Parts: sequence; C-alpha cells; structure tokens
Amino acid sequence: MDMFERLREKITKESHAYGYTLTVWASGALLLTGDFNISHTSILMYIFGAVIGFLVLAVIAFKELLAEIEPDDNKLIVVSMVHLLAALGTVYIAHLFTKVLSGYTAFFVIGVNATFTFNIFLLLEDYFSEMLLYLESRIMKAVS
Repeated sequence: MDMFERLREKITKESHAYGYTLTVWASGALLLTGDFNISHTSILMYIFGAVIGFLVLAVIAFKELLAEIEPDDNKLIVVSMVHLLAALGTVYIAHLFTKVLSGYTAFFVIGVNATFTFNIFLLLEDYFSEMLLYLESRIMKAVS
C-alpha cells in the first residue's frame, strides 16, 4: 500500500468523526465564550442534549431501539467528506441559538443541535454529492 492509498484509507475512516468532533467542540466553545453561567449542571445539559439528539436520530432511523443491525460498507464520495454544510452549518446554528436562548435551555438545545443537525446535514451533503456524481456521469456520457 503506497502513501496515498494509506492517506485515502485514513481520511475515509475518520471523515464523519472529524466533522462531528469539530461541531461538538466549536458548539461547546460558543457556550463557554458566551455570556452564560457555566456550571456542572449546564455542561451536563449540553451532554444530555447531544445524547437526546442521538436518541431521536436512532428512533427515526431504526424505528425501534432494540433492533439488531449489521453495518453496511457504504461508499463515500470524496466531496461529502469535507463537511462544509454539516460542521459549519451546525456551528452557525449553534451561534444563532446563543443569541436567543439562555441558561440550561441554551446548553440543552445546542447539545441536541450538535448531534441532530450535524447528522441531518450529513444526509444533505451525501445527497448533494450523489447528485454531483450523477451529473458528472451524464456530462461525461454526453461529451464522449
């Protein structure tokens, strides 16, 4: 395996985790640097919100919480790995929430946002990437 193959393998495996990490850290930083009273409870509200966001996504995706699943080996389109919409969009929404929410509500809602919105935006990025791939194949077919 050459250097470029290893790099492709690494960034493909890390893609979603890096975007989510950026989103969670940046959303938390917005709360820490805002005009909020930081306490153990507010931090727990942020974490609780993120977990509730995953719970809602799991119920939507699997329709039941005790379902057994076998993960698919999904294909990944390179442009969808950048997470411009998922990471930056979710953090921007968190920024907007810091302007209109306060107290524990802000921490909880921004925690939910970090998980829920990031994953919804990932779906949009995947859809957009597949659309671009389809358009590229149609253009290549028309040109040749």
